[in-house]
Amino acid sequence: MKPRQLLHRIETIQRIVKITRAMEVVASTQLRKLELRFTSIEEYAENIEKIIEDIYLLYRSFPNPWFRARSDGNILIVVIGSDRGLCGAFNVELLTRVKEMMREYEQEGKRIVDIIPVGKKCTSYCRRIYEREGLVNYSGREKEFAEILSEKIISSYQEEKVDNVFVVSSLYKKTGREKIRVEKILPLEFEIPEKKGLNIDWLTEPEWESFLTQIVPYYIKYKLLYKLMESRLSEELSRMLAMKYATENGEEMVSNLTLKYHRARQAQITTEILEIIQGVEV
Repeated sequence: MKPRQLLHRIETIQRIVKITRAMEVVASTQLRKLELRFTSIEEYAENIEKIIEDIYLLYRSFPNPWFRARSDGNILIVVIGSDRGLCGAFNVELLTRVKEMMREYEQEGKRIVDIIPVGKKCTSYCRRIYEREGLVNYSGREKEFAEILSEKIISSYQEEKVDNVFVVSSLYKKTGREKIRVEKILPLEFEIPEKKGLNIDWLTEPEWESFLTQIVPYYIKYKLLYKLMESRLSEELSRMLAMKYATENGEEMVSNLTLKYHRARQAQITTEILEIIQGVEV
């Protein structure tokens, strides 16, 4: 390759590196802002999870739709992706896990009656492959979308259109190693410790049936809000790391091409000097 061509390629890569470095800074800033919001939500989510677990231990033997196990025939999957790209393998890993789940359930004779994708990238894929529409542009509107999503899920569950509801989402890991979590949110299930629950004594107002009708949908909504926020955090972290790696790779390419450019330029100069010497000798 000629020196001029190498120089043009170096300049092009340097412009790209400037963009990826700026995007890394933007993603890092967004990540810090989201972490502040997520901290308060995480603490509240842990407390409400504890309350629901205690309620489950108290009322699991009572006939109610929230705790009663149904047949595994009809399954609803909610997959929470991103609205934007340039975040590495974030969406690919989610959709790969969904495809694995579908194969597993088909082999077990279970039926997936619906998929609700969240985020533009997952919605685009599910529209093309499964002919399913989803929820898009949820970034910054997590509370609103958690309410819409919980209403759709609870409505389908109460009408017995679905028997089990699973949420596929990304865990937030500061190491950047994306990990997918599949969690069953309906019907509610908790591990029953051998001794826990013996000393639990709650007084509910109103009666337990009305009480469960009110608190379980609230819990589902807040569970979804927590997952939406965690997914946003994981997305921004993935984007920050993707831009960081792109910047590092770009800088390495510039270094290698610069070395090639200097060698090519030196070879060109040497050739020109030899031509001049040969001309003088003649």
